[in-house]
Amino acid sequence: MAEFINEQEQQEMAERGFKHVSLFSLSEINALKELYQNNFGHVEVKQLYSNHSGGVTPPDLTLRVSDAIEAIIGDTLRKSLKNFRFFLGAFINKQAKLEEELELHQDWNIVNEQVRPSIQIWIPLAPVNQQNGVLFVMEGSHRFYKN
Repeated sequence: MAEFINEQEQQEMAERGFKHVSLFSLSEINALKELYQNNFGHVEVKQLYSNHSGGVTPPDLTLRVSDAIEAIIGDTLRKSLKNFRFFLGAFINKQAKLEEELELHQDWNIVNEQVRPSIQIWIPLAPVNQQNGVLFVMEGSHRFYKN
């Protein structure tokens, strides 16, 4: 069961369904930016791009990129979380200045969360705000569905 080592952080995560923490160093963020640029910087993003979507990126590249992401941030995650296994790291990119909003949705997981919780970590690689695409999380929404 993936949990924050810090009990106060874990309690907030369990109650709210999310936790804002500053985990990663500038060098880790820059390494992720470089990894993205080297592998996907040439991609023209139209609306939403995800490198792990079927048919978008060859599976071997998806796995190499995921392994590289884990190599960059894995040690930091192991210092903050316990009882976890890194499963998949991927890049998701939203087109700049997209006029329409992404509809409210719940990200899917591939684990049975009745048995093992899943934690998704969003690491913005560019400054974000309400004008350019900040992430919105609805407090308590982790309890909406049992799927």
